Amino acid sequence: MDMVAIGQRIKETRKKNQMTIAQLCEELNINDNYWYGIEQGRVKIGLVTLIKFLNIFKVNANSILLGSDAPEEQEYINALKPFQSDIHKLTPNELKNLSDIISTYINNVAKQD
Repeated sequence: MDMVAIGQRIKETRKKNQMTIAQLCEELNINDNYWYGIEQGRVKIGLVTLIKFLNIFKVNANSILLGSDAPEEQEYINALKPFQSDIHKLTPNELKNLSDIISTYINNVAKQD
């Protein structure tokens, strides 16, 4: 992975959301120098910190790590977000059924595209 490119995408996301390094570091409970190193591509971001960052800015990991989140793909991902609260209300059996439906779709339908 290109750490410099990842750092640049992280920095662009932070700036686009008008958050300073100090504000973000306070939110993430990390050191400013550590974060500066991440944005410069000199320091690898830890998994927990990355997940917190993605949640704060509501961005997809692919957009940060790979730079490959196509706009239309993000629109579809955003369209699924309203279902999150409903999914949390499902019983374990209903969750299993939903998981089976999604797996079947991915394994049979999506591969045809």
